[in-house]
Amino acid sequence: MRPPERPANEEERLAALRAACLLDTPTDSIFDNLVELASTIAECPIALVSLVDRDRQFFKSRVGLEASETPRRVSFCAHSLATGEETIVQDALLDPRFADNPLVTAAPFVRFYAGVPIRDSQGFILGNLCVIDHEPRQVAPTQLKALRLIGLQVTEHLATLECARHLKALQLEQANFFEHSLDLLCVASTDGRLVRLNPAWATTLGYSLTELVGQPFMDLVHPDDQPATTSVTRAMIEQKSQVTRFTNRWRCADGSYRVLSW
Repeated sequence: MRPPERPANEEERLAALRAACLLDTPTDSIFDNLVELASTIAECPIALVSLVDRDRQFFKSRVGLEASETPRRVSFCAHSLATGEETIVQDALLDPRFADNPLVTAAPFVRFYAGVPIRDSQGFILGNLCVIDHEPRQVAPTQLKALRLIGLQVTEHLATLECARHLKALQLEQANFFEHSLDLLCVASTDGRLVRLNPAWATTLGYSLTELVGQPFMDLVHPDDQPATTSVTRAMIEQKSQVTRFTNRWRCADGSYRVLSW
């Protein structure tokens, strides 16, 4: 058995794999559908989305196989990492890389294997989409083309998951900033009502947030400052000018007024 070579960018690749947050996670219905499709098109009883970790390969999705992972040293999929190319094995018993591989000589008795690399958005190979049979065989050109296309779908879904993670992290960062900022932050509707406010409003003006949400904010602005505030607000809504700074007075819960600089 010839163990798979490690690629020159192994550490960077492993960092990308960790960043993908897919190892040891539950099954994904889209991945499941894609491996089922690969199994059907290739007419193979086993199909996998395999992610190659430092010392193991984890099956993010699988059909026809009970094991959720195997050691990397016996992995067929790991051979694609160094070459960046597809791995096709028509008869594992005749291939010196795999003839005495325990996955060949014992269950699941791999004889045929076809795998296409799956990459993240940076181009790092995270693993393979592969199909496996218990009998030696060839892969038809149309089947190989279909596997490549399904592999691209796996890659696209990886990109979608990456975008979702980044969006969630951004939303969390924004929420933390909104909640903990000492400045007054708010969202107002175009009809002038306060929709969302951060806790600094309660600290600064003395109202509870419940009292403020839904109120027309102009009701809290000093009467003498309302015309200028209306003008500035209209300019922002209509995007006629870029307002960088203005001040006005806001009524506090105790009836006094505070000057706020926006």
